[in-house]
Amino acid sequence: MKTLISRLAAILAASLALFLSPAGAQDSGSSALGEVSEAICSGRMINPITDVCWDCMFPITVGSIPVVPSSRPDADNPSSPLCTCPAPPPLFLRVGLSIGWWEPSRLADVTMQPYCFPNLGGFVMPGVLPRGHGRAERDQGVGEEGVWEAHWYIYPLFSMLELITDAACVRSPQWDIAWLSELDPFWHDDGLSMIMNPEAAAFANPVALLACSADCVAATAGKPIDELFWCSGCQGNVYPLTQNIPVQTGQPMGSVLAANRLLYHNYRLGLTPRAAGSDAAVLCQDQYAPVWRKSQWRVQTTVPVPVTRGSLRSCIPVGRSTMVWQSLKWGPVIGEDFGYLYWGKRNCCAG
Repeated sequence: MKTLISRLAAILAASLALFLSPAGAQDSGSSALGEVSEAICSGRMINPITDVCWDCMFPITVGSIPVVPSSRPDADNPSSPLCTCPAPPPLFLRVGLSIGWWEPSRLADVTMQPYCFPNLGGFVMPGVLPRGHGRAERDQGVGEEGVWEAHWYIYPLFSMLELITDAACVRSPQWDIAWLSELDPFWHDDGLSMIMNPEAAAFANPVALLACSADCVAATAGKPIDELFWCSGCQGNVYPLTQNIPVQTGQPMGSVLAANRLLYHNYRLGLTPRAAGSDAAVLCQDQYAPVWRKSQWRVQTTVPVPVTRGSLRSCIPVGRSTMVWQSLKWGPVIGEDFGYLYWGKRNCCAG
């Protein structure tokens, strides 16, 4: 916990140095602190044993053959159980088994309160940039727009618990806060986001949105359609990759869309690698790609209530309807802050 507090303190100190002048530091810091403290930040420290859906790691495959089967849909696997990877001299090539499994890889906070960390027990970091509570805003009673802040954690749980021992498949056990939306101007401005994601203009039309209906059906029945990369299934169009969420029915749906946008956004930033697939390159080393592959991710709710059981409710595919699991999972005031654990598909050439 001391390490966590020191890390957050370092982020705060760096932000103060960047955005505040010495003359105005005291007044601005006090104002932001008071603004953040007025709102309630709810959450819970995720327990790596009891709050994790452990059967979400299945199926385990060798090649395309399931060694430990599962009722949950699986991503594509290599067809052959044997694989080869480059090796240092004098071997130059190593032969191994193509193993596939699912592992908890990333954590996401999604909240309407800036600098609120639901997955850290509702910890609030005093904000140095004044941003108001991200309430749903109504424009003349016509519609609502949710404004969400989000945080992205590197969370290699299996490596931290030393559950994977093969050297070729072990990831660094370093836990880290990789990204804060409060410090990313692209997350707060739809127009600015277009600079990083110019293709968003091509999918801002009814035809592209209609195609998301097919993605919704596919994700709810099994797994999403990777080719419809502009869709987040039943949550609609994933663009723009910003905090501004259009009209939604219920906060869980809006928060899931914000979390999925966050996942895609971090693909663009190079913070989320592709670790699964049938190609030899990904079997030997994680690959970075600018476009997400939705079928290689599962989403588990951790806050307000961890969902650890039920194949239809825990570890849902990206884009599945929230109607399946959202009931009794949120409430006004306490329960408007969300946490999600992202399970990523891994294919590795072990041996």
